[in-house]
Parts: sequence; C-alpha cells; structure tokens
Amino acid sequence: MQTSYKAICYVQADLLSSKQMSQMEDAFTRLYQKHIRSNAKVKVIWLTFEAGQAFVEYRESAVPTVMAPVNEHLSEDIRAPFLYDLLDTWCDLSGCERDKVVLTAPDQSLADAFLTMNQERITKSVRWWEMMKFYARLVTAKIKHGHLKTSSNF
Repeated sequence: MQTSYKAICYVQADLLSSKQMSQMEDAFTRLYQKHIRSNAKVKVIWLTFEAGQAFVEYRESAVPTVMAPVNEHLSEDIRAPFLYDLLDTWCDLSGCERDKVVLTAPDQSLADAFLTMNQERITKSVRWWEMMKFYARLVTAKIKHGHLKTSSNF
C-alpha cells in the first residue's frame, strides 16, 4: 500500500508566509497519518501565481486550489473526514473563508493522469528541458527557503 504522497497547492504568491507553509506542510503529514496511513510521508509542492493572474466568472480570484491524492478506491467514509479536516486546518492557518478554497482528494491514478496531461501540454521537443527547469526551481527553493515552491510564471 502507498505510503508516500505529493500534495499540490496552487496559491496566490502572497497568501501564506513561510511559517504558515511550514505549518501547513506539518498539517498535511498529520492529516494523512490520521486518516490515510499511519506512516504516510507527504511532500507538499507549492505553485504560486501573482495577483491578477487567476479569474473566476470574469473576476479576479485568489482562491487556493489543493490536490491531495489518496489511495486508489479509498472509501468516502475515510476520504470525506480527511477533506473536512484539511479544509478546517487550511482555513485556520490561512485565514481563508471555507467557501474560498478548492480541495480535492482524487485517487492517485487520477492525480497522476492529470499531472501527465499538464506535462503533455508542453511541446514535446522542449518538455524534458522545461521539466528539468521546473524541478531545479523546486529543489533550489527547498534549499534556500525550506519549501518545494515555484511560480507558475517560470
């Protein structure tokens, strides 16, 4: 059974301080261990966007979007409490209103397919190079700031 997870958080650049990100990362691990698997290890990847770059219904939006994949065919009896605890924690730590956060806990295979499709949007001739730059930025940010973080504007 899976024990390693990657949560992806797409947030406005100024939404969370480094301390809040650390608290959120600790919360992800705690919640995965509470609900999904007691020995879960979680990496959180932060993708940021600048104010004025996200829109909903033709209006500027700062709504964070979080994808926290779970084991295949996880029952709703486990998935729903995980999501509710994640929502409560996110709102407590970030100050976001409950209806201003998008959370999803898809099966890992669906999350993988989504990420693969996003990669396939990049022209094949430069995909490998662009992905290497992406991962290099994540690692550099981890070394410099303690978080796997990069901008959607790379």
